[in-house]
Amino acid sequence: MGKIWFYMISIGIVGSIITNNLGELNKVILNEASRGVEFAISLAGVMALWMGIMNIARDSGLIDMIGQKMDFILKRLFPKIPKNHKAMSYIIMNIILNMLGAGNGATSFGLKAMEELQTLNKQKDRASNEMIMFLVINI
Repeated sequence: MGKIWFYMISIGIVGSIITNNLGELNKVILNEASRGVEFAISLAGVMALWMGIMNIARDSGLIDMIGQKMDFILKRLFPKIPKNHKAMSYIIMNIILNMLGAGNGATSFGLKAMEELQTLNKQKDRASNEMIMFLVINI
């Protein structure tokens, strides 16, 4: 993938030199770089907001209450996750945020869930059935 980006950027630079548009290329690069920084800051803000809300919900016991309601379904989807394992808590928070439409906020909990699922995985070089099921649910 890195080679593809290298060739695309190289062709763009060579093309702008040939067509004598190097100044325009510099403007585009600076403009897009500033847009990237703005996007990263706004994304970090949204993720911080939702992570804060969900951590408060977890500390207050709301996540556990919701987890008890979802336990019937989640135990059938993830049969090898032990009761009260941290992975299940992160899975529940990820599902809740996705249902609320906060996919950017759900991403961090999905990554934490995958990390916890990896601790349960006996074959570290392959994804477990629970990891695959969680990925399919998120897709």
